[in-house]
Amino acid sequence: MDRRLPSTGVSAGDPTRHRHGGRDAASAGPVGPARAGTPSVGPVPDPDRVTEALRDLIETVRTADLSTVDPAELAEIEGVLTGLTRRLAPHTVAALRTQAALVPSQRRWSPDDIEIGSFFPYSPVSGTRNPVAPPLRLWREGDRVRGEVTVRSTYNGPPDGVHGGYVAALLDELLGATCVALGKGGFTGTLTVRYHSLTPLETPLALEGWIAGEERRKVFARGELRAGERLCAAAEGIFIRSDFDAGWT
Repeated sequence: MDRRLPSTGVSAGDPTRHRHGGRDAASAGPVGPARAGTPSVGPVPDPDRVTEALRDLIETVRTADLSTVDPAELAEIEGVLTGLTRRLAPHTVAALRTQAALVPSQRRWSPDDIEIGSFFPYSPVSGTRNPVAPPLRLWREGDRVRGEVTVRSTYNGPPDGVHGGYVAALLDELLGATCVALGKGGFTGTLTVRYHSLTPLETPLALEGWIAGEERRKVFARGELRAGERLCAAAEGIFIRSDFDAGWT
């Protein structure tokens, strides 16, 4: 099979078959109105599709045996990737690095929002604009926060399992988002994770977080991560409340 770049086909092993939370560019359709009098030329460019394509590339590189690729083709692929980096480099933003926005003053989110994903678009766990995020989707239901995610081989730990450190990251994100969504946001003070069973790769995972109590500036949060009915891991965290608008980024 010819795998030279660029490729327009989708093979049986194409990682786009396993996209989680993203849209297939071939079926997504326009995401915005076309200008009046301008002929339609396909979907309006969507930065989220760019990051999703990068996730697919990362997964492919992780699972491909690069030693079997013809050296000339591998050099060509490297050149393509280097060229893309150079094209995007002029658009990088020089600012304090935050998960909430490229520029801190552009942070937009309200605890009234049901969907929490817009709070940290550059999070390495839930950020739709971060190509290393699965990403974890989070939303509020009453006094609880729920989430869903499918983790690919990028975060493999034990055979066919998610790395324990990344399981902890998922739960930390869940508990932190729970505090924020319920108007009690702060910084992680302590995080205790108990691993009950293997957290499987390539399997829909469900998360649930809630606040268990408060003590002055301390907020006690708990959460669980499950694969179907099976409990994979549970966490307890103490979060220290902060005045976000007074300088938190």
